[in-house]
Amino acid sequence: MIWGKNKMIKVKEFVKINEEELEGTITLVGMPGIANVGKLAVMSMIENLNAKKIMEIYSYDFPPHVHVTSDGFLRIPKSKLYFWKDNSQEIFFLSGDYQPSTNEGIYSFSDQITQILTNFKSKMIISLGAFALDFFPEKPAVYVSATKRETLDEFLTLGDNLKLFKGGTITGANGIIPAWGKTIYDIEGASLLAETTPLLRIDPRASKTLIEVLNNRFGLKVDLTTLDERIKEMEATFDRVRDRVDRKRRDPELPQPPLPDFYG
Repeated sequence: MIWGKNKMIKVKEFVKINEEELEGTITLVGMPGIANVGKLAVMSMIENLNAKKIMEIYSYDFPPHVHVTSDGFLRIPKSKLYFWKDNSQEIFFLSGDYQPSTNEGIYSFSDQITQILTNFKSKMIISLGAFALDFFPEKPAVYVSATKRETLDEFLTLGDNLKLFKGGTITGANGIIPAWGKTIYDIEGASLLAETTPLLRIDPRASKTLIEVLNNRFGLKVDLTTLDERIKEMEATFDRVRDRVDRKRRDPELPQPPLPDFYG
């Protein structure tokens, strides 16, 4: 099934969702980004809650290569939409292999996603991502931005580690999707960015922090055991990064990758 008239996107539907039975869903978005913070958070929730894959989304603007599995199978890059519900919650989850490569691709992708979510009666889109720092955060804080004041207040009252994002740029789909959803389709949006360092390829500490916020806000019961195990496995990596940052602070002449001037 092809949704809309977006020539850059194709959608494969695996499970038919009856829109008439939906009562106002929320959507959690975690596309690849800095330290893959948002993606790991969303994929961890999908696995733990046993959410069902309902769609695959393909974009002509994804990188032009394929994955070859350990069994020798070819796999085209894609994004996936999952659905989960219990007696009180209906949640969609979006993640993927890549983000689109160009400005047009990002906006085209974001429009297709928010169009689909409008059909599924999504009342709020929350994107998850990273807030890049030039030091190693021992206990990551979460920076909040949103499309209305009430949403900001709801999150900022959840704990001392939630802070207002007072200005900057959230790049890519993790920023555009919730903002586009509000601007074009009147779906409320929010962004939660957990502190991390761009020196990490993946940061389960930051991802865990985001899930803790969502567990608290929506009464979810996502088990964090797997992330805790991954954090323990990466302690040596964290120590190396912490040491590298400390040495850079002691000697500013040491080479250091530039801090991104964007977040997500």
